[in-house]
Amino acid sequence: MLSAQPNYDPKENLVLYLINHPEIKPYWGKYINHEFVKQIVAGKLPLENFNYYNDQNSYYLQKYLYVQQELLKLTDNETLLEYIQMVIDVVLAEQREETDVQRHDDIKKQTKSPVNQACKDYTAYLVSSIDNPVGGKPNVFRTFLHLSTCLFGYNCACANLYNPARRYDLVTRSLVDQTEVSKDLVVPSIDNATYRNWVEYYLNDDSIKTLRQGQECLQLAFKLDHGEVKLDEIVKIFKQGVLLEIRFWDACLSMK
Repeated sequence: MLSAQPNYDPKENLVLYLINHPEIKPYWGKYINHEFVKQIVAGKLPLENFNYYNDQNSYYLQKYLYVQQELLKLTDNETLLEYIQMVIDVVLAEQREETDVQRHDDIKKQTKSPVNQACKDYTAYLVSSIDNPVGGKPNVFRTFLHLSTCLFGYNCACANLYNPARRYDLVTRSLVDQTEVSKDLVVPSIDNATYRNWVEYYLNDDSIKTLRQGQECLQLAFKLDHGEVKLDEIVKIFKQGVLLEIRFWDACLSMK
């Protein structure tokens, strides 16, 4: 069972606990303030870098989708099943939209960039929760946890970098109070339509709803199936995901 820790109450919001944990908070801050997103919000990211990101993201989404589809087989909880299926539908739609974006004349390429090491490492981390799980058997909560840094980080990065002074007000209200927050966000004026659409995607009502429901389902999965996952392992898994996200975006800037 979850090891007793004086600084954590199992009834507490797990996501907020994790992003404010001293072993995670500095890296979470780096993640949601990443230069890659800063340049997108400023409309200054070279299009070749964005195209490179799309190439890596295409591979990432394939693996992410695989894990979500396998996760669907691990639970019979209706709330979790409904959420997982919604995420699968969102990923499929994102894959279709990504294809449309790549057809844009400004960023169209003859061939895709090869998958870089950062993307390989990140997707291996995701897939390991299904194909090579700790204890030899996939765990619903552990798998949710592996998937969660992507879910929570992109929305938070876009919100944070648009209006840094209100970042945690916006993020925590969506996670804790379940208040609709996207109406409080005005997407910055970005001349590049591709970048503007990318930012808008992560700040729209549906994305904020997915963020909130993801937090609720992670908490539910923890309640139903955390099994032998101890708190130090939870922190380690989430921290690893954050570090891999940072490396993923670093690689999209360096194109290596």
